[in-house]
Amino acid sequence: MRDHYTLSRLFIPDALSMGRVIDLAQTQAHFLHTVLRKRVGEAVRVFNG
Repeated sequence: MRDHYTLSRLFIPDALSMGRVIDLAQTQAHFLHTVLRKRVGEAVRVFNG
């Protein structure tokens, strides 16, 4: 597994919990796909504070 300090980060304003499925806004999906070049199934660190 990748070192958690090198994972891409994404701010989510909602409460977070393990295993929760998060619906992304179009701008967040665009950022992950186009800017960070992430693909389906790749790990991303999410945070809310």
